[in-house]
Amino acid sequence: MNGLSLRISGGGRKPKNTLGFLPISFPQDAVQVYSKDNKYQKFLESTDADNQLTFLKGMLSENCEYVRENSGIKFLVVVYLYAEAKHPVKCFLSRYITRNNQIQDDFCEQLTEMIKGMIEHKCTEPKDYLDVLMKIAPCVENFPPGAVAIHNLQTQLVIYMKNCLNCCINTLW
Repeated sequence: MNGLSLRISGGGRKPKNTLGFLPISFPQDAVQVYSKDNKYQKFLESTDADNQLTFLKGMLSENCEYVRENSGIKFLVVVYLYAEAKHPVKCFLSRYITRNNQIQDDFCEQLTEMIKGMIEHKCTEPKDYLDVLMKIAPCVENFPPGAVAIHNLQTQLVIYMKNCLNCCINTLW
């Protein structure tokens, strides 16, 4: 059959292929802090992961200095920690931070502080431990700044894991 004789129509737009991930949801205290800055308002109000990813790409390509000088690094750390594993925003951030040596050290310091705050918070339920561990685990998967942050907190993390195991054992008994 000759391909030139086939009818090909351009009607009926094909819908845009979405990422298939939910938007990143922040804890209420982080929303209050970052909603004061108009720069982050669009990200916080996004209803899908596509818009959040587009916003981050635009923000990081335009204003690398803005990110370093203001609360941008801390914002990126919060986004990284609260995005689920394999989320496109988390993958983009891990690539961007790994390739950008200018902000890698600052990001690592802020990540260390955020993780330290998470593990110092008293957990009473196994679910609380699970939430924290699911945020910490992706830090060591092909992400050198995350591995450095985990290494900085090695002793505290061992104690945290011990408490986590004790909580799980007590729950089972």
